[in-house]
This record gives sequence, structure tokens and C-alpha cells, in this order.
Amino acid sequence: MKQFCKNVSTQSKKDQKTNEIIEAVLRRLLQEELQVAASVRPSKISGLGLFAGEDIPQGTIVFKWNDQIDQEYSLKYPDMLPSDVSEEFMDFASVDDNGWFLAGDGAAYFNHSNDPNVGVDDGFVSPAKRPRKAVKDIAAGEEMTMDYIDIGDDVPKRTFER
Repeated sequence: MKQFCKNVSTQSKKDQKTNEIIEAVLRRLLQEELQVAASVRPSKISGLGLFAGEDIPQGTIVFKWNDQIDQEYSLKYPDMLPSDVSEEFMDFASVDDNGWFLAGDGAAYFNHSNDPNVGVDDGFVSPAKRPRKAVKDIAAGEEMTMDYIDIGDDVPKRTFER
């Protein structure tokens, strides 16, 4: 979805109405899972990021997995895809011993940080499916970030803060 958004943002003005519709759909999808006001916009960390639309106190749940929007795949799933699609899938999905997890909306925009302001809540399900909560106060307009290791990701494969 990130690549799609990047492509949309570079289109000409004649496609402005299409862009407005896509943005409205993305806003609705964000609110399906996000428990706080947020927006997706260009990030200084990498590509697009998820930004707080309000002050978020430490301990607040900011995201919950939604089985109707987010998808879980077998560990072998990337092997069934063409190589270019497989690489893009693995860039945006999280993996652990249980399988691959792909957020269909908001969580896909959490960029990595070694000093994140969002963490994974405790639980008995796969880390990628656990709720995310603010681990420190987050100011309105601040980018919400996670440590990808918390959701089982292999951080060296990802683009993250330099």
C-alpha cells in the first residue's frame, strides 16, 4: 500500500479527484484499527509514516489487529509469489515463527526506530497481532514509531533511521 500511495502522490492535478477518493478510503481504513486520530504523510525516517493527530498519553492503545482488514499468511507464502512481488511483500509484512502478517492499513505505516514511542502490548497471540500502545507520551504531529524487533521482524532487511 505504501508504494501505491507514493505513486498516487506523484500523479498530475487531473487525477486530484481520484487522489481525494483514495485519501478518504485510507482515512476510513486507518480509523478501523487505530484507536487514536492519526494521518499518513511523508516521513523523515523513510517513505510515508504514521503521525499522531492528537496528544497521546503513555499507555494508550493506538492500534488493534482486525482480521477483516489485516491478513495472516503461511511461512511459505512468499515462496509462492513471483520474486519481485515476494520482495515487496516481505518489505511490508512482519514475520515470526507463526507466519507472515500484513497490516491492511495503519500499522503498515509505523516506521522503525531504535527509540520508539509505540510498543507491543503483552499477550498470547503472535507479536504482530498484539495491540500497540504508546510507551511514552506522543505529541500531536509527532511520528509514531516502533522497534520492528517487537513484532518479530528482521530489522536488517528494513529501511530505518540512519
